[in-house]
Amino acid sequence: MNRLAHKKILITGASQGLGRQLALDFAREGAAALALCARHLEPLEKVRDELVSLAPMCTWCLSKLTSAGPQISNAYSQLLCMNFAAGSMF
Repeated sequence: MNRLAHKKILITGASQGLGRQLALDFAREGAAALALCARHLEPLEKVRDELVSLAPMCTWCLSKLTSAGPQISNAYSQLLCMNFAAGSMF
């Protein structure tokens, strides 16, 4: 489907759990660009690899949460929505 065609979306906590699933679902729905953030880049790169095969036309921006602000604001001037799925375990 293409319900999200031409839309840009920011997802924090995108390396696992709810954030990962949202990234997969938004890619399936045809999002034009996904800004994916997580605490660690290595698991986030694995998610990106899944998404590339699922939605090859989508563009990606990967960032650690600590440095996401400037990088994302430069890459994506208009976001459709932000999904804050980042969490922590105690």
